[in-house]
Amino acid sequence: MKLARPLRMGILIGAALVFTLLGVLQWPSTAAEPIKIGLITDLTGMAYLLAKDNGDGAKMAVEEINKAGGVLGRPLELIVRDSALKTDLGIAAARELVVDQKVNFILGPVSSAVRLAISDLSRQYKIPMIDSIGGSRRLVEDRGHDYFFELSLTTRTEAYGQAVGMSKIKGKKLVAISPDYEWGRLEYEGFIQPFKKMRPDVEVVAEFWPKLGEKDYTPYITAMLAKNPDMIWSGLWGNDAIGFIKQAKGYGIFEKFPYMGNTDASSLQALGMDAPEGIYGWDRAPAYAIDTPAMQAFVKTVQAKTKNVPTTWMVYGYEAVQLIKWGIEKSGSVNSEAWVKAVKGATVPLLRGPITFRAFDNVSNSPVYVGRLVKDPKYPNQLILKDIQKIGVEPSMISVEEVKKLREAAK
Repeated sequence: MKLARPLRMGILIGAALVFTLLGVLQWPSTAAEPIKIGLITDLTGMAYLLAKDNGDGAKMAVEEINKAGGVLGRPLELIVRDSALKTDLGIAAARELVVDQKVNFILGPVSSAVRLAISDLSRQYKIPMIDSIGGSRRLVEDRGHDYFFELSLTTRTEAYGQAVGMSKIKGKKLVAISPDYEWGRLEYEGFIQPFKKMRPDVEVVAEFWPKLGEKDYTPYITAMLAKNPDMIWSGLWGNDAIGFIKQAKGYGIFEKFPYMGNTDASSLQALGMDAPEGIYGWDRAPAYAIDTPAMQAFVKTVQAKTKNVPTTWMVYGYEAVQLIKWGIEKSGSVNSEAWVKAVKGATVPLLRGPITFRAFDNVSNSPVYVGRLVKDPKYPNQLILKDIQKIGVEPSMISVEEVKKLREAAK
């Protein structure tokens, strides 16, 4: 039987309305609002290797979390800005991310000077800021505040680990070299103060302060040779450390004198098999030597993509996003005050294992790893640290009362 035209039209329109209503109920027309993370980092200049790896780690964590359904049903969004080691660019980027992009969290840059300025803005706008690189102790001491969290190490805690590792080297004459700016000066201070207590017999026979980004280390190397030291400590990092090692190797420095310096994976991968075997080195997160199940899975994933082990900076970038996720789930909210309250004093499971944040100043008990640089057939593209000592940094943390005095004096 053929239906009349008006009746057929009515049935079709009714069916369309039913399917439309079902569509609205089953497939929301608007996606959940993203939780925004602003990463301000130094992608231009000598810090590029650190900054890129740190950002890659954060990006990897965001992608994995979103693939698993996000956080509280909301996706994460990572927004990256280049501060190029310049404070004015860093402040401008941070302000744009906070005011215009409305980010919920900030990850800081490589430069301590830029990070200090952004930290002040974090306090002003009450946006949690996670330091996933590490730097000046002032970030958590006289300039610290409730919204700044030190996931990595400071010049006080990190350098203490170096002092412990180097205290076992025999000899009495020490030469030190470190970049001539705030971080380099404070790193040396953080090393030499505890080191002198551990080794009162040691005499500092020379201190060298090349400018940040120095290209020619020849004058410093020849001056070191003239001092004939029993040991050399270096606070050089990034491209500075790579340049110094390449030039010093030609003078036989590492065969003549015990040497302690930064041997993070990004520098070792850049040096390749030309890295000096046998030197003492320190790292904040040697992924190849940390045997937690989470780290083992992370290493496997990164090696499948890059053929290299993850660098320290990748680990910290990934962990920073892990920390954000943990705090949101713990508090059940993206609200800044709720997140801060949840993380203060908490022990958080991360790639390296459980990391605790001191409730008053948000300093973490992230350890330092010290060992000797060797060749290993399992890692054909770089040298690695062996005979690693994991050094807890709690003995180097100043008391809460001391932190309070420093903050009061800085007002």
